[in-house]
Amino acid sequence: MKQAAVVCGAVFAILMASCAASAQTVASDPVASNPATFSLTAGSTTQDPLVAQFGGVPAIPSFAIASAASPAAAPMPAFQKDAPPSGSGADTPPVGVFGVFPSYKWQVYAGYTFIRFYVIPGVENNTNGLDFSVAYYFRDRVAVDGELAVSGGTYTGQSSQFFIGMGGLRYRHPVGETAVWIHGLAGEAHFSPQTAYGGEDGFGYELGGGIDVSPRRLRVSLRLEADMLGTLLYGTYQYSPKISFGLVFKD
Repeated sequence: MKQAAVVCGAVFAILMASCAASAQTVASDPVASNPATFSLTAGSTTQDPLVAQFGGVPAIPSFAIASAASPAAAPMPAFQKDAPPSGSGADTPPVGVFGVFPSYKWQVYAGYTFIRFYVIPGVENNTNGLDFSVAYYFRDRVAVDGELAVSGGTYTGQSSQFFIGMGGLRYRHPVGETAVWIHGLAGEAHFSPQTAYGGEDGFGYELGGGIDVSPRRLRVSLRLEADMLGTLLYGTYQYSPKISFGLVFKD
């Protein structure tokens, strides 16, 4: 009987020592010793229904526990679905197209012309007629130019005719709906009737320019032109002013 009491006492002492060790371990755990120093960082606090029924402490997910002694957890960045990447230009409003004006390479001109032809010094012949030209712009502002002017009048009581055909280059400078241009041409001139001063044919050239006005960027322009004609007839030089105006057809 005495031996049984000793055995029971030893077992009881071992159990009490185990309980004391367990209580010391729980007291040293920061989670068990001071649960108020921890906070939930998750968006919601889910509580176990059995614990809530018996008044226990809510269940805290392990990933949502942060120690008060540790740095605060950084908030998760918010991602926006289908957001355009920065610098991609997707957030830039589109640039509207206000208008596109075609550039025509061919120009065909026809109009009225007046030429005061100086036959010899002190003798002039006023002629009226038509002026034709064709220009091809192989560059944006530079073109190959060809021209033919035909006019008639009266000289010494007879009908007179003046012809000049030339080729050369033209340069234009656009200004809004207008184009200012200059050209230089050279070719052959003819004046009849036959005079006592020499033959009817000779060298001729033209220097001058003009302005083309294109209302509303149409394919038809209005032209005003002024030139100086130089000819070599009858063994002398002639300098004759020429003006012209008409229509330009572009293609």
